[in-house]
Amino acid sequence: MRIHFIAAIFVVCQIPVSLSVEGNGPKVDKISPVSGSVRGATEITIEGSGFSPNPFNFGPGNEHLGNMVFLASMTSSIQCDVNMYYSTDNRIVCDTRRASPGSYTIRVAVDGVFIEDIGGQYCDDMEYCTFTYSLDRSPKILSVTPSIIVPGTKVYNTGQECSLLYTDENGKEQLYGITLDSYYSTWGNFQCRPGGTFIGSQNVSLIVSGYGRSLALTQLLKVSAQNKLYMFQTHAEIINVDPSAGSTEGGTHLTITGKHFDTDSTVLVGGVPCIIDDITTTSITCVTGAQPAAQSPYPGNRGLLREVWTGTTVNIISEIATLNDSSSGYFDEIVVDGSSESGSDAGDNYVSRLSGYFVAPYDSDFTFFIVADNEAQLYFSETENRSDKQLIASCSSPTSNWFRYDEQKSELFSLTGGTKYYIEALHREYSGVDSVKIGVLVDDTPFVHSQVESAVNEFQRIQISSVTKQEIQSVTLFTEDVFQFVYDGIESDLLSLSSEVAEMQSALLKMFSVQCLETQTAPTWFLDDFENDIGLYETGERVQDEEPFCGQTSLKNPTNIYVAPGEYGFPVSVYNTVSH
Repeated sequence: MRIHFIAAIFVVCQIPVSLSVEGNGPKVDKISPVSGSVRGATEITIEGSGFSPNPFNFGPGNEHLGNMVFLASMTSSIQCDVNMYYSTDNRIVCDTRRASPGSYTIRVAVDGVFIEDIGGQYCDDMEYCTFTYSLDRSPKILSVTPSIIVPGTKVYNTGQECSLLYTDENGKEQLYGITLDSYYSTWGNFQCRPGGTFIGSQNVSLIVSGYGRSLALTQLLKVSAQNKLYMFQTHAEIINVDPSAGSTEGGTHLTITGKHFDTDSTVLVGGVPCIIDDITTTSITCVTGAQPAAQSPYPGNRGLLREVWTGTTVNIISEIATLNDSSSGYFDEIVVDGSSESGSDAGDNYVSRLSGYFVAPYDSDFTFFIVADNEAQLYFSETENRSDKQLIASCSSPTSNWFRYDEQKSELFSLTGGTKYYIEALHREYSGVDSVKIGVLVDDTPFVHSQVESAVNEFQRIQISSVTKQEIQSVTLFTEDVFQFVYDGIESDLLSLSSEVAEMQSALLKMFSVQCLETQTAPTWFLDDFENDIGLYETGERVQDEEPFCGQTSLKNPTNIYVAPGEYGFPVSVYNTVSH
């Protein structure tokens, strides 16, 4: 019978246990706050008495001196970093580290010994000695704008030595701006100016008093060419190049002025290295090489060239490729993220072109996508040359969904890391909202959707099939008397040469069956092991392809344990659980 009369129940439960020990040792009265950010940096104040008055543990043999604080759960223990300058013998101040959401009990060690081991005592009510890492108490960053800046540019919602103050024309310090969306809202924005001159991918972090360190929402994060997550990037700025023309044979001394150059900078002119003579943070001098072979265009700095024609019409979208800067209503700009701004100021009934180079970050397979309003075509060249471009995807109806139409997706391209590939998007706008965006999906990435919203989790289906082949064995007997089968120390019932086939089969099956044990001493009033038909109505299906509790047969998916004649039966549901 496979109805589970559960023979044993193994329950793991969390029971609040007071760590209080009566005595005259150190005592913790309460902590505040009792909840904070999962990213840490929540400042906890622990009030009590008998804490170590010695804040310093410098020198060999003194490592155990002072106070230590830990946050302990059922599965882990996380240190809370003590701020010795604000701690006394009746107060400890510590900053939390990051941890998973949940409740953690405070544990304090004084001069290397936990207080419960020296007659100390924790809160009379452990609720006042429990700290909760909470997503609700984690400040969240939703966006950072602009996402690409020159160091020192004023940005919204950032950190990293980010000054919130500026000096106005009267010499007074003023806030750049901290506002909430509404009086009762906890969402808002602030502005600050990052310090330093670091060039590269950076992340944002802020600490809110009483809450802790901020948590970045996954839609904010981007993936760099180095496979690192980031929120915004800083870059150098070129202000001037002098002279603006030189010999086709090279040898021209160029002076490039700008901001935030560093010693590992390289200079390319038309894709040809310019040999650096001297470099400072604001100036680079170099000598040009010979003019490269004719090519249009040449790789340049970051971003794509966006060209717009507001006074030009085309019959078919592919004709945009023939337009140039002499066509009516022309203007251009550089866009850095492979897209035009949604709802740009170009108006209605215009055409545009995005062009530039895609540099594969590493060897992998890449798929390209396009979305647009109203329509667009995407071209790609497996070389640097524009003349080798081919149409790989298109968007014939307005959409912001990368996967709306099959035509928006290109075939798979196997590209080489560090190689430049020409890419171009042609776009036509009629009226209303307007935009065009180019996307790329890389197969080989270490990130999943829970880390960064742009990551697409891969689902694989593994299908396994098998063929069962019945095994036939021959047994040769060297006796004319009774015999037994023996397998792994298990003996069958006694058989003889005159035993029928059914008798032998029954003996073999019995060897591989779990034997039912009679353990009760009281009389048995009802017995149904489902091995034989006892003439009662049954709900469910007798099966032998699942291991029974004992015997060879079990009853699959019954609704009643038994149904006696003229009765409603005894339902399985009273046990609230059943397995077949």
